[in-house]
Amino acid sequence: MNKINLDDIDQSAKTVLEGLHENGYDAYIVGGAVRDLLLGRKPKDFDIVTNATNSQIAGIFEECELIGRRFPIALIHFKGHYVEVSTFASEFSDQELNEKELRVKGRDRIPGTIEEDSARRDFTINALFYDIKNGNILDFENGLSDLKDGLLKMIGDPELKTKEDPVRILRGYRQLFQMNLTLDEETSKAFENNSQAVDSCSVSRLREEINKIFKSTVCHLIFPKLISLGIFEKSLPEFFKFMENEFSIDSKFNLLAVLIKVDDLILKYKKIREPILYISLLLPYLSREFSDLWIKRPEYQEMRLFNEKISEMWIELSVKKWVKRKITDMLWSQSRLLQVKEKMPRALVVYKEYFLDSFRFLRFKSELEGIYEAEVIFWSTIRHYSHIIKPVWESYSKGEVLTKDEILFFNKKLKSHKKSKPSYYKKNKKKSH
Repeated sequence: MNKINLDDIDQSAKTVLEGLHENGYDAYIVGGAVRDLLLGRKPKDFDIVTNATNSQIAGIFEECELIGRRFPIALIHFKGHYVEVSTFASEFSDQELNEKELRVKGRDRIPGTIEEDSARRDFTINALFYDIKNGNILDFENGLSDLKDGLLKMIGDPELKTKEDPVRILRGYRQLFQMNLTLDEETSKAFENNSQAVDSCSVSRLREEINKIFKSTVCHLIFPKLISLGIFEKSLPEFFKFMENEFSIDSKFNLLAVLIKVDDLILKYKKIREPILYISLLLPYLSREFSDLWIKRPEYQEMRLFNEKISEMWIELSVKKWVKRKITDMLWSQSRLLQVKEKMPRALVVYKEYFLDSFRFLRFKSELEGIYEAEVIFWSTIRHYSHIIKPVWESYSKGEVLTKDEILFFNKKLKSHKKSKPSYYKKNKKKSH
């Protein structure tokens, strides 16, 4: 494990810690940030815990926003981001507070001790507290040892903790595969024994965890495991049925292959737009059921059948209207992008609102199946280098035919150009020292 370097800690988090310390409060970085720093990974965010109440925190920081009711926390806003600060959890559950107590306390949580807060966390490796004043790590749950051994272990009684909040099963498997850990035997039994209890959780919380899994870079490992345990079967039946069916298809081009590619893209580009993500899930199904979708614009009847097939799943996942609209646009426009080898559509296509997402989807499909390479090259060329390949642009604008050899010729011309090339052409090169 690495030693934590102060330079690796976000300056905003340091500002919040210093502000709390200067006003006489204890404050620590906690959870995933400490774990990631010890593993040599860059934390996505820095959570802070303190013995100050929300009212006291708000009195220190002007740009403070209090959110939540049962589990109120403070968000300290900085330019473009925020730092999350919470009061030490006490040994009793906040859910045990009655309505009268909540009204009296308002947005303030009754402060516990750091030991009580540690005991109420989920996994031992997430219960590490870093003291910026002296560089010490406070560990009350043997988390450092488990982290060193690569062990994911629930704090306290795994059976009780899992029943208390079954969503911990989803978080547990996500962290397990993300960090390539081994699941503690008792924790593993608790997950399997209580897997059906996940369906009793609110659908909004399940959607939130599903979105995190999609962005985890290991969703191709997580989703098959969750589906095998029957998770989502009752809470999100259409989503479960779709995933279970797609995973069962024995084909080189199936949902598992798509999810592996999704993970690769997120590793490569750091994120993936929602329309591309959701349409990617449907790609094997679309290729089976609408095989000519890529060479001709779909008929109204085809689009209606498609929408009927997936509408319930979209509702379950609460897919936003703009995302559904983008997906429809992409399906309608793919044939326009794929007519490159016959007759060029008008050049204005590249300026259409749907073009960028449609191009990204075409590139995704090309990388996944090894097809449409010339078309991807063509559109990437048009988008990035129209000013240096005037002959192609003029032919394209007139709707003239371009052969694959002509397209590849102009791509060769591109590669010899001295200006920087778009990300599509860049190759990973080891830096010379």
